[in-house]
Amino acid sequence: MAFDYTGLQSTAAAVLAQLGRTVTLRQTSAGAYDPATAANTTTTIDTVRKGALFDFPASQERTQAGMILQTDKKLLMEAGVVPEVQDKVIIGTDEYTILGFAETNPAGVPVLYSLHVRKS
Repeated sequence: MAFDYTGLQSTAAAVLAQLGRTVTLRQTSAGAYDPATAANTTTTIDTVRKGALFDFPASQERTQAGMILQTDKKLLMEAGVVPEVQDKVIIGTDEYTILGFAETNPAGVPVLYSLHVRKS
């Protein structure tokens, strides 16, 4: 009998909803070329999620995204919309850039995203 990870996904979302805060995931993608402006149009999509922001432990110097600066943060975010490197996360009045992320994904069920973010 296989374990049903969708219950774990629901639990993670419920804990973040109760103890976390609202974060906005801002994803921008290049659109079609506009000859009138000689530039690509862009499309921005904001998605409201729940997350919890933490400092990295003082002993941790690197993540998969590279060196950790003193002001960098770790954001645990509920699963759903998949973040990408260079997407933005808005928390309160602060904007952060995603430098890297890892997905907790047992048996193909996304449960939680762990993001390395830096204030923009």
